[in-house]
Amino acid sequence: MKKIIYILYSCTLAFMAACTNEQAVDRSQESLYIQGIKILLGETDSDVVSRALSDYSVNQSNDPTGTLTGRETWNLDVTIYDGTNAYRSQTFTWDSTEEYWVGDTLFFPNYTRQLVEAKLSAPGWSEIRTDQRILSDFLEQDVLIQNGEVYITVYPGHDPEIPMKHAHTILDFRINGIDPAQLDSVIILIGDTAYLPYQVVSGTVPEYIVIIPPGTTSPTVRLVTTEATRYLQTTVGEITNTDVNGCYCFILNGMQLELGEITVINWITGLGIPGEYTTEETYPTFRGPANRTYTVTYDNGLSQEIILNDQGEYTARPAGRAIVSVSYQDKILEIDPPYVLSGMIIDLYSYFSRFDLL
Repeated sequence: MKKIIYILYSCTLAFMAACTNEQAVDRSQESLYIQGIKILLGETDSDVVSRALSDYSVNQSNDPTGTLTGRETWNLDVTIYDGTNAYRSQTFTWDSTEEYWVGDTLFFPNYTRQLVEAKLSAPGWSEIRTDQRILSDFLEQDVLIQNGEVYITVYPGHDPEIPMKHAHTILDFRINGIDPAQLDSVIILIGDTAYLPYQVVSGTVPEYIVIIPPGTTSPTVRLVTTEATRYLQTTVGEITNTDVNGCYCFILNGMQLELGEITVINWITGLGIPGEYTTEETYPTFRGPANRTYTVTYDNGLSQEIILNDQGEYTARPAGRAIVSVSYQDKILEIDPPYVLSGMIIDLYSYFSRFDLL
């Protein structure tokens, strides 16, 4: 079965590429009968993974939004334009045998280069679902669109290919320096609406992704802990008026949810969006017994007070790179070999515990 049937062509093949909707053509004559359509994420398949951020799951192999797999039962709605006017509209469905989207009779105008709108969505989808904890529920919120801003060229005997992008915004964030066993739930608050994200990475540094409406400003991340059902939250006020097809990546550090760097990228290509970076200087978190103040000395001769809060944490810029001693009141503990700061969590509890007063 041919995917596109050549019916009547008003230009010779030699001048096919020059035939446009500005030319004087007989628009009552249909030319190309389209039976199948292919869609792409981005301009080329390689765009999806070639520029991904290695620190985050978006566009990586474990990103469920980076592929068309799993969308076979969805509907592809296509509108072809004749200049600025809608010319034909139709819903296409996936044909696993032919491996393209098929529909009933759909003609393309008898000039080959036209604007096309398209939308790929799950059956019955109407608005973004707030509970996205299950993978299938999360993926169904990832509507793909082509908003009619690119021209699609159709040639006899070839499948027209429509480049698509994500219709909404995605947040990709990691929580560093917290015991995952203490987490009861993770919630994204946008106004009065609570979104429950999909956990894309488990382990010591859990990572979450959630699809939210474009135009969102100041989302709030809230953690509910199992210990005394305590709420910890921070509002990411630096994220404003989120974009269609925009991905916002950031890290939250420690139980106080200190906000780290925010990176804004194109959801498909991973390319940074010019002028859309918000960087907050990120400092590591010292850990030890709660409500104590210690002094650490570095190999450069500088000293620094570590004022631990009731969670046993203190976030600050270190005065050096390697700690050579810890002092508390009149006691000094030499550290040999020195404790080299190499991560965002500086766990000194084992050193502090050597003091008799702990």
